[in-house]
Order: sequence, then structure tokens, then C-alpha cells
Amino acid sequence: KDELFVPSAIHFEIIYLRPDKPTTVPCRVTNPKIKVSLHREVPAEEIAVNGTQISYNPTKGFIIQNPSPEHKGAYYCKANSTTKTTPQISTKYQLLYVEVPSGPPFATVQASSNVVSGGDIFNVTCSVLGEPEMNISFSW
Repeated sequence: KDELFVPSAIHFEIIYLRPDKPTTVPCRVTNPKIKVSLHREVPAEEIAVNGTQISYNPTKGFIIQNPSPEHKGAYYCKANSTTKTTPQISTKYQLLYVEVPSGPPFATVQASSNVVSGGDIFNVTCSVLGEPEMNISFSW
């Protein structure tokens, strides 16, 4: 009941900024009437929310529409309630800027042997160069 932010199991979160899609800093509150602000640690400043480049949604958090290298750094959110005099500070967020590859991911597959017989042991190694958080699946 006393928590202004939706509880999180972690106290530090890494968020990737990509130039090709919006990024969300997930400062979610327990009551949509709570006033929330986004702050950068260095240089210490409150980030202006203008509703277009940076907006706030109580169920999602702060949304940065066009992330750029200037947005990288350490951030936190501050919540103020009308019933409490002391503000609460959120989880800390480290925003990292990621250059998106200009083309599709590059994959290589190598086998420990080109010829195998039934019962032989061999290794297959797949390497992919691309962005973080890429899902890879194999089908046989």
C-alpha cells in the first residue's frame, strides 16, 4: 500500500536504446494519479516530458520516441504522492545506445566434421552477429 512504484525484483536494469524503435523506461506506478518524473544521474537533471519526443504512460513508463546517443546514461524515476511528503525513487536504469546493423544478421554454421556415420559424435557451432536480444531457433 505504501509503494508508489509497481514493485520490481531487481534494483538495476539495463535498457537498450535503438534508433529504429521507441524505448520504454518502465517506471510504472501503483496509482495513475501519482506524479512521476524522470531524472538523469550525470549530469543531474530532470528530463523534460513534452508528450511527443518523451511521453509518460502510468501503465508502461516513460517512452522515448526517437532514441539517440544523447539519451544514454544512468536514470531513475521519482514519484510524489499527494498523501506523502517524501518522494520515492525507482529502480535505477542504465540506458545503452545500440547501433542497429544496416542489414540482416550475419550467421555462420560450422561442423566439427563434414562426414559422419551413425553413432559418431560431432559438434555444430552457429554464430550470429547482430543486435542484442535476438531469438535463434533450430529446426531439424
